[in-house]
Amino acid sequence: MFKNAPHRSISSNYVWTAHAAMKMAFYGLSEQRVKRVVKSPTRREEGIAPGTIAVMQPASLSTKNGKRIWKQEIWVMYKLTNDSSRRWRGRQKTIDNEKRTTDESRRILDILGEKAKTKIISAWRYPGVTKPGEPLPQAIIDEMMEAED
Repeated sequence: MFKNAPHRSISSNYVWTAHAAMKMAFYGLSEQRVKRVVKSPTRREEGIAPGTIAVMQPASLSTKNGKRIWKQEIWVMYKLTNDSSRRWRGRQKTIDNEKRTTDESRRILDILGEKAKTKIISAWRYPGVTKPGEPLPQAIIDEMMEAED
């Protein structure tokens, strides 16, 4: 996927940053696994970068006393854009999708005659269980902010 076009998966509605590709390789995450987290998240929160969404799925689930538990989480930070220029740094519009699902936001853009793209900014494994609304560790925040520059 990333050999010929490091920032774009040509056959889909996804745009991949070089940072996301690097993190996926580091954490052993496939393109399909990242797409599955975006499509069916267990939890969804506002991303640390403006206009982004962070979604999480447990790496694997087990049941103990009727309660779902896990020891590791997969997180993806993304942004919905109109990438009509088909360029990474081209003119792009962001959708206000704070309370919308990815599919709902895509349908809105399709109605407007624009093709929606999901820009995957970063993906990582978190070794533990986060609490809803709990901020990311500062090391992860610093690394993502550095990648945006």
